Amino acid sequence: MKINGTADAVRLNALTPRSGAAEAAKTQGTAGAAAPNAVSHNASARAAQRPAADASFDAAKVENIKQAIRDGRFQVDSGLVAEKLAASVRDLLKPLH
Repeated sequence: MKINGTADAVRLNALTPRSGAAEAAKTQGTAGAAAPNAVSHNASARAAQRPAADASFDAAKVENIKQAIRDGRFQVDSGLVAEKLAASVRDLLKPLH
């Protein structure tokens, strides 16, 4: 999947129908029912959408990676990806204590 910036997201948002829960309740005839395609976000989801303000984010590094991708110089170390994926799966499979 290629991401070209915010233009694709704006275009997608323009094509996505929007309706509130109140409108859905009117059409369904029940005041308490939510629309089948209604989405609500809790505080954790909203926090996850905000960019982190910690020092681990390096804008220059991100820009260098983006430029390497554009130039065709970016290479993925598949062995490292496989190791990290396996470690993540092992971590998820550990019993919770």
